[in-house]
Amino acid sequence: MTSPLAISSLGAQGFPASLQGFAKTAQDAQGILATLSALYPTPSLSPLASFSPPALTLHPSSTPPPSSATQALYTLVSSCNSIAASVQLGSLLAGGASEADEFSDVGVWLGDLGGAEGAQAVGALAVSRLGLEAWAGATVRARNAELPVPWERVPASLSKPLLELLFQLDKPVMFSLEGGNDAGDTPVFLLGKLEGGWGGLASVAVWT
Repeated sequence: MTSPLAISSLGAQGFPASLQGFAKTAQDAQGILATLSALYPTPSLSPLASFSPPALTLHPSSTPPPSSATQALYTLVSSCNSIAASVQLGSLLAGGASEADEFSDVGVWLGDLGGAEGAQAVGALAVSRLGLEAWAGATVRARNAELPVPWERVPASLSKPLLELLFQLDKPVMFSLEGGNDAGDTPVFLLGKLEGGWGGLASVAVWT
């Protein structure tokens, strides 16, 4: 079993090597690494977060995704990245309006959030639990909880697994973290309740 990778080791040589063993393509691995690097511009300052390669998922170091969620998160991320490649997008979550195509979707697991609901509450907990220190002063902006995907261009063989998983997200919220980075990067999250806790997707967009 592959152990979670500490985000503080993001710049180490072994991090991308471990990631490539689980991403479907080298392009997926590069895109996921780019997203993590943008979320954590100073990874050594983020001891609270880890990345689980078997789930392709970012999570609090103390709360890895349970086995019941690992396969669902892996399929969610892999499906997103396969569809993104088929419609020539970097990230489904960022959508075609993003001016950057180097970022890919990654999984997110937050665990039990108690009674927290809504974009503002879930967004604040995501920032704190994942140690997103670079975005601590960002504004949580609620968005429509749906992927901006040109579904008519996506083969049913690719869209069906993703849509089935998205329908499993209870009380879904989508939000962006705006105004926290001078580089123009904007983290985007789509999260909902799954068995055992809150999980979903994250990516990075560049909108002007």
